[in-house]
Amino acid sequence: MRVFVAALLLAACATPAPQPEVTPAASCHPEVAGPDTPGIVRAVAIHMEPPKTPYRTAGIHTVEMDAIVDETGRVVEICPVRGERDFFDASEKALRQWRFKPATLDGKPVRYRFHFTTRFNSS
Repeated sequence: MRVFVAALLLAACATPAPQPEVTPAASCHPEVAGPDTPGIVRAVAIHMEPPKTPYRTAGIHTVEMDAIVDETGRVVEICPVRGERDFFDASEKALRQWRFKPATLDGKPVRYRFHFTTRFNSS
């Protein structure tokens, strides 16, 4: 019986507590050009940093966010859509290091909005 109780306590300590979900943003600047804007030439990632898993975990964790890339190709705003807070924070930290060839409209660089999904998969 003591072995069983000890095993349960170890299992409970090894499993991280569920993380709070991010609060979705009401909108992430719908006025900013996006992939559905007529005539837009989309921003293209030229430097990407993969996010680091925030802690040892098992299973699949998905984070969704919308991001704004400015006319110089830098990520200037990130709006949460869905996911656990720790995984969102890790994804946001990585995404802020990304660099893009800016989107253009009529040949001029413009701010660009895109949707980004990260899947953390560990066993």
